[in-house]
Amino acid sequence: RKTRNGMEFGFLDFSYFLLYIFFRMTGSAHVWDYSIHNGPHRWANTFPAAAGKKQSPIDIQASCVQHDATLSQTPLHALYMKDSTYTIKNNGHSVEVSHSSGSGYQLSGGPLLHKYQFKQFHFHWGASDEQGSEHLVNGKAYPAELHLVHWNVDLYENFETALTQQDGLAVIGVFLEICDECEKLTPICDLLPRVQYKDDKYRMKSSFDPGSLIPSTKDYWTYSGSLTTPPCSESVTWIVLKETITISRKQMELFRALCGFPFWQTTGPNIVDNYREVMPLNGRVIRSTFPVD
Repeated sequence: RKTRNGMEFGFLDFSYFLLYIFFRMTGSAHVWDYSIHNGPHRWANTFPAAAGKKQSPIDIQASCVQHDATLSQTPLHALYMKDSTYTIKNNGHSVEVSHSSGSGYQLSGGPLLHKYQFKQFHFHWGASDEQGSEHLVNGKAYPAELHLVHWNVDLYENFETALTQQDGLAVIGVFLEICDECEKLTPICDLLPRVQYKDDKYRMKSSFDPGSLIPSTKDYWTYSGSLTTPPCSESVTWIVLKETITISRKQMELFRALCGFPFWQTTGPNIVDNYREVMPLNGRVIRSTFPVD
C-alpha cells in the first residue's frame, strides 16, 4: 500500500480511481492537457472558441506595436489586500492561488473601461530555461509567466458569466527570468511541496499580497485576446508587463517537480511545458504605454 503523511492508500482512494477510469472511458469529462493526444492542436475539437480569430497567446513583435500615449492618461491601478484567505491548488495543469472572495480587490484604468475583481493567479513554465512563457517578445521566450486573472464586476454578476463575454476578463501577464532568488515568490514556492499532486490544495497560513508579484514599473503591452487554456473564450483584455520579476533555479525546479497526476496514481507526467504556442495576430492591434524601439 502506498502511504502519504502516515496514512494508507486504501478503499476510498481506490473508489476515486474507479470513478476516474469511468469518466475517462465514457467521455463524461472534458479532457485536455498539453500532450500530443489532448494538447492545444486538438482543443478546438471540444472547445470551438479555440479556433477563433482572437486567440492568445501571441508573439509581441515590435513591428506590430503602436505606442498609445492615452493609456498613461488613466494609469493602471491594481488594488490588492494582504491577508491570509488564499488557497493554493495543483489543478493538474498548473498551480493556482485563489482568494476566498476577491471582494475589494480591483483592477482598473489603462485600457480598461470598467472595474475588474481579482479571481486567481497561476503560472506557466517550461521543462528548461529556454521556454515556458506563453507570450513571446520579438520571438523571445522566458522560463515562466505569471497570470493574474480578474473579472468585470461592473457588468456581470459572477466570474462564470464574465468568462464568455467580450469584455469579461482582464489578465495581467508577468514574465519570470532566472536570476537571484526572488523573495516575492518565496511564500508561494515554500508551499509547492504541499501541493505536489493533482487536486492537492492548501490554505495559506500567513498573509500574502498578490500585488507584491507585480513589478514596480508599469509599462505594458495590451491587446484583445482569449484565455490560453480551454475553453479559450475570447473574453480577455491582456495587459502584459514589460518589466520582469526574477525566480531562482532552485525555485524553478520546485515548479517542475509538481505532478500532473493524483496521489493514488502510480506514475504520470510532471507539470512542465504547460504553455500554448503563440497564435496568429489576425490584424489585431497591440498597444504600448511606451515608445516602440
